Amino acid sequence: MIITAKPPPNFDRIKEVLNPPPNAVFTYGEHLHCPDERVIISDDLIIHETIHSMQQGKDPEAWWQLYLIDPEFRKSQEMDAYKNQYNFYCSQVADRNKRALFAKRLADHFSQHYDCIHFKEAFAGIRGVIK
Repeated sequence: MIITAKPPPNFDRIKEVLNPPPNAVFTYGEHLHCPDERVIISDDLIIHETIHSMQQGKDPEAWWQLYLIDPEFRKSQEMDAYKNQYNFYCSQVADRNKRALFAKRLADHFSQHYDCIHFKEAFAGIRGVIK
């Protein structure tokens, strides 16, 4: 994955639909766009964004178009990325309390920054309690 400080090519459209927070990162193809250089790109975040890169395949533009217009598609894509991010974290951290706090943080982010899921569903899905 190539990390760049520039916004993605469709950033204006993303802002119109999602109103992302200033510290948001975006994957477009093989590029991880991190417009806010103060954001720390952790290993688990790389996993999350790598999942999006794989989901996009050879046509990131088509993926982004569907992602921005279809909340159910967006939910499925994010759930897959968050689950993989959580599973990676769990492979690195044995403490179940830390794992639970991390899952809560991910579910908070998922439910607060997307219009397609509530916290309880995000938390359960990330931890693999529901599909």
